[in-house]
Amino acid sequence: MTNWKKYKLEDISSKITKGTTPSSIGKNFTTYGINYIKAEAVTLDGKIDKNKFTYIDKATNDQLQRSQLSEGDILFSMAGVYLGKTALVRKQHLPANTNQALALIRLKTDIANPDFVHYFFRQRGVFEYVNSITAQSAQPNINLAEIGDLEVFLPGLSIQDRIVSILSSLDDKIELNRRMNQTLEQMAQALFNHYFVDNIDPDNLPEGWSLGKLNDITIKITKGTTPTTLKKQFVSSGINFLKVETLTNFGTFDLKKLNFIDEETDALLSRSRIQKDDILFSIAGTLGRIAMVNENVLPANTNQALAIIRPDKNIIDALYIYYILKLPTIREDIFSQVVQGVQANLSLTVLSNTPVVIPKYADMKKAFLVISPLQKKIESNEAEIRNLLTIRDTLLPKLMSGEIDVSELNEEKLKEDFVTENVLNA
Repeated sequence: MTNWKKYKLEDISSKITKGTTPSSIGKNFTTYGINYIKAEAVTLDGKIDKNKFTYIDKATNDQLQRSQLSEGDILFSMAGVYLGKTALVRKQHLPANTNQALALIRLKTDIANPDFVHYFFRQRGVFEYVNSITAQSAQPNINLAEIGDLEVFLPGLSIQDRIVSILSSLDDKIELNRRMNQTLEQMAQALFNHYFVDNIDPDNLPEGWSLGKLNDITIKITKGTTPTTLKKQFVSSGINFLKVETLTNFGTFDLKKLNFIDEETDALLSRSRIQKDDILFSIAGTLGRIAMVNENVLPANTNQALAIIRPDKNIIDALYIYYILKLPTIREDIFSQVVQGVQANLSLTVLSNTPVVIPKYADMKKAFLVISPLQKKIESNEAEIRNLLTIRDTLLPKLMSGEIDVSELNEEKLKEDFVTENVLNA
């Protein structure tokens, strides 16, 4: 780490403060206006989720002048379940303000590149350290003084810029693949609707088509069990154990949110072993998340909050069930029968009895000759995302510690190849 220096965060910041809840000054949220960013809008992967914005009017924003955000500000969660989540404020987020659960860190840009410091705080070790020093209370928290005392290691600005360029190249490609997959998913769903929904009259079905229930086109519809009910515990590695939070809102798997069980526990839970092309559908807690199982998550098992829907491939393609269960009309029918309790839940019986149109097998296979390539491209992009995430997460601590000397690296070559095996092992 030659020429790297250790700083307290307060020494490289022109401002470290936090916001105020509008109600504390007699103001209310509005339906539109100035973006108001709360801690829940900051994701664990360092993004700001616009879908979780609330809003304030200009008069309220003017009164909350201290916490008005600027481009390049770092938001740092200082209260709640996860402390030390960070996100960088970009131009598209502005104008914006924030509350008392997020610290606003404004850096001295003649010393520190905001993107570099943001990456520094995204290291697992730094995140874990922040959570280890927090006050023990009903709601964990870290105060502004403790945030200001956090140590940051910085090289010169030119090295910071090069490191940011390397890591952002990876993040940009990851984000591009995610956006591409959303587009591909929309195209596939539109094609599915064209072949199986829009031009189909349930009262006058094509020859060889029929009406039935989901249970008629599946081999199995079941759910799993939590290992602790068998007096078994999760382990540090082993068989993947999927929960609702493992499924994303985009029909993919977040492999960072896996638990693990040993082979003995998996054998005891043999009923809920997952197979390739199974459809998983969340039936407790956050309802309606759905994903189709691929080989990347196997071997795997699951708990009682996820239904396992195993298609009868002699009758139906797994993708048909996947897209059927994404249809708004089908979901409305299913969710209208949800049992409300401490935790909303959906019974396997309701799922099994879901009405579906069952196409003629030959017609279905012909349609999927068009749809399946889109799904394969989605899976290919997902595989690339996983590889890029592994590369980025491996590189991050090496770059942030100066273990890899970026001054001698060909940056353009890195951007083209992303990262070679030699760099990873440097």
